[in-house]
Amino acid sequence: MKTLIIILVLIAIVIGIYLMNISNQQDATIRSVSNAEIDSISEEDLELPEGEKIILTKTSAGLTQAGAVNDSVQVDTDQTFITFTGYKVGGEHTGSFDTMRAELVVDNGSIKGGLLTIDATSVKTDTAAVDTHLQSDDFFDAENYPDITFLAQDIIINDAEQNALLKGSLTLKGVTKQLSVPVTLLANGIAVDFTVSMKEFGIEYKATKDEVRVQAQIVLK
Repeated sequence: MKTLIIILVLIAIVIGIYLMNISNQQDATIRSVSNAEIDSISEEDLELPEGEKIILTKTSAGLTQAGAVNDSVQVDTDQTFITFTGYKVGGEHTGSFDTMRAELVVDNGSIKGGLLTIDATSVKTDTAAVDTHLQSDDFFDAENYPDITFLAQDIIINDAEQNALLKGSLTLKGVTKQLSVPVTLLANGIAVDFTVSMKEFGIEYKATKDEVRVQAQIVLK
């Protein structure tokens, strides 16, 4: 179960990019909302373990997979999505990213860790001007910090309550923080719905609210 959840979380972030058109289904399928716990983390905790590597890559041309898990993971694309929502005075913007790469490390048939790398310049929202602004120094500063990364490190499962807690580290705009992300276990997949404080990563803009909501779901066939 631990191996499957880590695979699902990383694949959800990669595969769901081109499925934003089904994001209206979110309220019916996401069953938990919680803030991510944010803590500092040291540099020595940011390395992937040794082992076989499975690569998932998402570009504008689509998703490609390479590695041993390909045949065992079949995603129901009709029910899979990922979005982020930022809030401003009197409104909000929802978006995602077009380009990213997930690297899973497997040792003796078990996932030991994973690294997601997102191209900050590939951000796409409902407004082109917002895309450009998000790449600026006010937010991602994509020119100086082109990559946003998430390193998956551990998963704590609570079968009785059908949920889990994913622990990892997020690096955004040159700042790295430890996150504890709530995961809802579905009958044949997972869902995450949480908020992240941008102030923790040195991002403060007077016209926007601090917290950004991240929602994702992946369902297997």
